[in-house]
Amino acid sequence: MLCRDIFQDGCDRPVGERRWGFGPCEWIHDNEWYAEGRPSLPTLRPDLAGDLLRQLAEQGNATVRRMVAEHPGTPPEVVDALTDDPESEVRMWALWHTRTVALLRAGLRGEDRKGAAHNPLCPPHLLAEWRTDPDPSTRYAVLTNPATPAWVVDAAVNDPDDSNRAYAAASARSRDSILQAATSPETVLRRRAAVNPACPPDVLERLATDPDSHVRSALGLNQVCPPDLIRRLATDDDADVRRTVAGRPDPPDDIRAMLSRDPHPQVREWSRDPYRR
Repeated sequence: MLCRDIFQDGCDRPVGERRWGFGPCEWIHDNEWYAEGRPSLPTLRPDLAGDLLRQLAEQGNATVRRMVAEHPGTPPEVVDALTDDPESEVRMWALWHTRTVALLRAGLRGEDRKGAAHNPLCPPHLLAEWRTDPDPSTRYAVLTNPATPAWVVDAAVNDPDDSNRAYAAASARSRDSILQAATSPETVLRRRAAVNPACPPDVLERLATDPDSHVRSALGLNQVCPPDLIRRLATDDDADVRRTVAGRPDPPDDIRAMLSRDPHPQVREWSRDPYRR
């Protein structure tokens, strides 16, 4: 089996062969895979047959088995079998992609729970239970799962992890949670609340006067920002805020015309080509 037979853009060297007749199988060639100049990992070809994926799932290389677990063409029973893999990373990815809801159970711990928390088929009551998991990355998996109840995301504006609070600020649906983020002393929470599409009009109005230009600039990205606030942001003292407005695909013609004469060159440029943003 050649590298190109299983990996996208693979080479003509064999994989899974033993070097000099002994030693571990070499599934991923050293010094072959790079992304942006840094060592990376290959990607399985999207057209791999189910029988080949089944074969790869039985190999000794845990990285290959992990790739099989997340491959869209892997037979469901193979994914389910990988949820019992000896390597925690393989189990995590298998639980993330399994379609057998019974495997997403309350007793999971660690990486297994994180994988299940990512799975969109995970029962909402389990996601609600796992919202207080001690691992912040598991809590993040809960927050980003479309099956998670809205109240769980709303409550996460108080999460002890910075990234989770920021995600909740941008995704919360209750007015109280959004207002809490919008009035937080943490600039990043106010910025995330400013781009929240559920942000109420009066909270948008408050954010338009925020002393931090990054918050006002973030508000200019929000597609529910009303026209009167867009006009106010278009005359903001900070060029970055005006540039954000210029980069919107929908500003009124008179606003775009005004920004095309802005004293800042990037504002003028973005007003002519909004898709630069």
